[in-house]
Amino acid sequence: MKGFQYSTKNEIYAAKKILYEGDGSTKKTFIITMICAVSLLVLLILSIMGTFDEWVCEIDSTAPRHELICMELRRTINCKTVKGPIRAEVLLNINKQVKASAMVSCPWEIAVSELRFCFIMLALISAGLGIYAVRSESKKYAELHFHSSILVGALLAIASYFDYVAISNSKVNNFSLCNLKDEFQVDSTVKGEYMDCSFTPYYATVLSSIACAVLIIFSGYTVNTWKKNIIPKSVGLD
Repeated sequence: MKGFQYSTKNEIYAAKKILYEGDGSTKKTFIITMICAVSLLVLLILSIMGTFDEWVCEIDSTAPRHELICMELRRTINCKTVKGPIRAEVLLNINKQVKASAMVSCPWEIAVSELRFCFIMLALISAGLGIYAVRSESKKYAELHFHSSILVGALLAIASYFDYVAISNSKVNNFSLCNLKDEFQVDSTVKGEYMDCSFTPYYATVLSSIACAVLIIFSGYTVNTWKKNIIPKSVGLD
């Protein structure tokens, strides 16, 4: 544990030394690689959040007899009948008041999430190589980061395209559900409903993935340029 703490303190000290004592080019390159790594971590969190089914039903406490409505809603609207990725909410009018609502969130297909997760992890490794290259002024790691950044950037861009296609397909497949109105009849007091579909969280993943693809490639280019201008040819070979 002490060894880990010592290592962590050394890493923090090395980072601070670059930021406070490094020349302008080294400082800029280090900041870009750090921004890239942080952005990838955010994308990783978004991807993990989009892998779980979610189903929530809320009923006005003054109308307990309408609990059967939630049971019927869950039987009718779930991730077996709804094509993900999608977040949908249905509001039920009971006695002319909105007293019941159900929200279902259906994730990406598992295979899609697995591929994106693998690509993000590869990108994080590449970003780590870039950070280490700048910190240790290593030509070898700078070259590894440069070449790997092109590959993982392309993979993230491809994943973004197929994520966008998945959202477009979900819109088409759930068109009838998302335009549902005044068709759900489970109780005589239920006079109508309104369905609201949202794809915003999933579009956020797509946009973040595209941004990270651009950032990782730009980071590789920046580190490669820094390597040519800063690291002497006689050093940094290890």
